Amino acid sequence: MKYKGLIIYKRSETFTNTVYDHLISIGTQKDKYNLDIKYLDIDSLKSSKYINNFNFIIIHYSIRLCFSQIPLDIENFLRNFKGIKALFIQDEYDNTYKAWEKILKINFNIVFTCVPEKHINEIYPSKYFKGIE
Repeated sequence: MKYKGLIIYKRSETFTNTVYDHLISIGTQKDKYNLDIKYLDIDSLKSSKYINNFNFIIIHYSIRLCFSQIPLDIENFLRNFKGIKALFIQDEYDNTYKAWEKILKINFNIVFTCVPEKHINEIYPSKYFKGIE
């Protein structure tokens, strides 16, 4: 069985090679893990109907949660999405509490962070982020 995944990103933020390379690298694992991966620029997303038929959704760090770059209707859809929701986040020092709010509101299952492992509980206190890997 192939798992269908969607990677949502912000095209206008992929102008540096490292951001673009990171985004593309996620999809390079599709054959290894039997995945069907699609990419979607959040600025072209007009309705949550398109993102309804996936087993998992990844929000790429080119979308800045701390600056509310996910439209409210998509945010609400994601909150109720029954599949796995993963977030790649960077620059956690920017509007940290706003990012926390969005992570908890959307109810991500997995958050990939740049924070060194020994400091994760300082940035993402386990008392608030229970059940999030």
